[in-house]
Amino acid sequence: MAMHNTSVLILGGGFAGVKTARQLSKTPGINITLVSNDDTFRYGATIWRAATGFLKQDSYIPLKQLLPNNVELIQDSATSIDRSKKTVTLASKKTIKYDFCVIGLGVVTSYFGIKGLEEFSYSVKTHKEFKAFRQHLHQELIDEKSLDKNYVVVGAGPTGVELAAALKGYLKQVAIHHKVRSKKVNMELIEAAPRILPTLSSVASKRALRHLQKLGVSVRTKTTVKGETKNTINIGDKIIPTHTVIWTAGVTCNPFFINNPKQFALNQRKKVIVDGYLRVGDNTFVVGDSASTPYSGLALTALHNASYVAKYIQRTIQKKSVKPYRPLKPITIVPVGEGWSIFEWRKLVITGRLASIMRSIYDYVGYSKIMDSKKAFNIWLRRDERSEDCLFCKEL
Repeated sequence: MAMHNTSVLILGGGFAGVKTARQLSKTPGINITLVSNDDTFRYGATIWRAATGFLKQDSYIPLKQLLPNNVELIQDSATSIDRSKKTVTLASKKTIKYDFCVIGLGVVTSYFGIKGLEEFSYSVKTHKEFKAFRQHLHQELIDEKSLDKNYVVVGAGPTGVELAAALKGYLKQVAIHHKVRSKKVNMELIEAAPRILPTLSSVASKRALRHLQKLGVSVRTKTTVKGETKNTINIGDKIIPTHTVIWTAGVTCNPFFINNPKQFALNQRKKVIVDGYLRVGDNTFVVGDSASTPYSGLALTALHNASYVAKYIQRTIQKKSVKPYRPLKPITIVPVGEGWSIFEWRKLVITGRLASIMRSIYDYVGYSKIMDSKKAFNIWLRRDERSEDCLFCKEL
């Protein structure tokens, strides 16, 4: 009599989803299906580099290149789940039955209902958004023959700080490519919290602030956006004329969890409440940014979640006991301009060139968790190569 293979359904093609699939693919007797609404994996730690002229292939990687051949990839969106029947229904109306389900759908952009932001601001969260942002920067130079006077980054978390620090230098390079006279550009970084990088210590925050100011970035804390139009952004006490606002400030729970209220409970931070084994019920797990675990929202946490859940599934199939999940405090390294980063782990804070080298190593480790080491090394080696989609720039 043929043995029944265990069916593992993974929702989401981010760090947690890809890591879970790769780790489980080495275990015989498991059928793995990964569902993602995007055919591209987004390496969030290097988005700022792609947005400022470096190779986009390092930040947006086709999922097929990361998943082993024995993992089935379905490009679709999950719309509902029935945990009692162990089924998930997709937008295409297809229903998939599972023995184990790992949900790593991540979070989505939230504009907090602020008028004009969704319509006029730019983002770099998805490949489509990234392309629109880069195209806007170049098209403005082609149409207006001039740089914008003000560029505004909203949200001073890691992505916002990284972008604000790198964008000013990138704009000067782009202006040269387009043979446009470079002029003084005002780079604004807006943060609602009392300080930038609010998830880091105050010591790290102050050092990053000093370096941003040294780079010529104007930083406004305790400042909220009231609205945006095609030509301006309203930050309460001031209206700034600009055509370029980059929104990095807000994320919220994936609609999948909100649309299935009987299947998931959310805490006050709109994170899915999981038990000590990252479960929301028997054999259904929530991992990554959406899970209510310590340090969620970071890539290393998503990878740690995924590794634990994959091991849980493997040991359960083998009828072995499983220990509860133990959170791991991740290292944080934030680049703040070329050749300068800030490193923090527990009470240790390192800044400057050394931290920048550590960040480079950190990126290699991140790549090696989601692809084979040779490919990770090749991507890491070309990390300083630049690439432009702009036809004008390509002809130079």
